[in-house]
Amino acid sequence: MRHLVNADESERAKQYHNFACQVSDGYGMINGAPNRMVEISRTRNLASIPLQDGDLGLEWIDFALHPAHKVPTHHFRMVHSQTREELGTINLRVSSSPHIELYAGHVGYSVKTDHRGNRYASRAVRLLIPIARQVGLNPLWITCGSGERGFATDM
Repeated sequence: MRHLVNADESERAKQYHNFACQVSDGYGMINGAPNRMVEISRTRNLASIPLQDGDLGLEWIDFALHPAHKVPTHHFRMVHSQTREELGTINLRVSSSPHIELYAGHVGYSVKTDHRGNRYASRAVRLLIPIARQVGLNPLWITCGSGERGFATDM
């Protein structure tokens, strides 16, 4: 499937790049105006929000620029509620761009091999939906590559 980029998308991509550079410098601004998603995310301490579904818990790690996608991102550990064993990781990217919407998605996750088949990824995504709504992500894009066969099972 080919995606054609029109002039508007090209301009949005430039704005996104400028935004990512500004966020990495700590400004959180787009063209001099505060970015609502970033400001809400910065001021909200997600470590204090209980994120739990049965034996699955999410522990907030940090809020930082995603190393690959260069957008502000909340990083979480998926842990077993009782044993605190790490089950995997999940992140919520709190900015939109053509790249995020078409390819990367707002959510990225990885479940450790020994813990697959317990629906941890889909349950973790459900736990993040209220946070995504708070920061104004609507719609919330979740994507997968053509080689990610496990994704259909997870979601």
